[in-house]
Amino acid sequence: MDAGGLIKRARVAAGLSQRMLAERAGVSRHALSRYERASRVPSIRTLTTILAAAGWQVRAELEQLDADVRAAIARVAAEPLADRITVSRWLTFTELADLAYRVEGAAAANLLGAPIPVDHYDLAVADTDETVEVLARLATVHRYVIEAGRRRGARFYAARSTPDQSAARRLRDWFRAHCPDGTFWLRSGFSEARTRFAAPDDVARYVDVSTPHGPVRVAPLNEIEGADDHARRVLHVLREMTHESGDGVETDTVPGTGS
Repeated sequence: MDAGGLIKRARVAAGLSQRMLAERAGVSRHALSRYERASRVPSIRTLTTILAAAGWQVRAELEQLDADVRAAIARVAAEPLADRITVSRWLTFTELADLAYRVEGAAAANLLGAPIPVDHYDLAVADTDETVEVLARLATVHRYVIEAGRRRGARFYAARSTPDQSAARRLRDWFRAHCPDGTFWLRSGFSEARTRFAAPDDVARYVDVSTPHGPVRVAPLNEIEGADDHARRVLHVLREMTHESGDGVETDTVPGTGS
């Protein structure tokens, strides 16, 4: 069990809330939450202090290299797919089925079974006129929010009655003026996606992940990069396990066909 799992297990066994345990251990509730979610790894001293505050102690034993990551991956695989936040929040993005896209980054890794925290989606969309037309329709008809920065900066506005072609032209001009690097944010409900324009051939390389809300196009595992040391380690182990199981996720994907 990893450090976050140990802390949560000790806290629950002691009948303590995160705030109560944090106060006893002399750490912030935010830090404790990050430890439990494995988005931050405590030092051995901090781990010992937190567990002691819950009435527990650590007994060190040798285990196979990366056994903790493998166990965490196995736990994710055993849980219902619908329970993953990347799956539940996709419900508000179902209209993206009309778009040439693929999920990348941490969200893609999570959808493929990596136990890493996800704050938002990363999307790549094909840099084509058709994509802009679909995005304009999402903004005018489905009320998606398109903005230059995450909940800040310029935002694209168009009336629901705006003709499709006119809205698409306005959106293309808006992208040129406010998103020169081709990156913008797309938001619907509680879901947010940092989105980038990419070459159509890049977007066409994906694997389909079946969810209760329909298939989600995800970057192949071998093309996903971790944002930090923990994520890179998890991805490395997940690739090893994928290769060992022979399920084909890491193999080259035929463009446009999924797995």
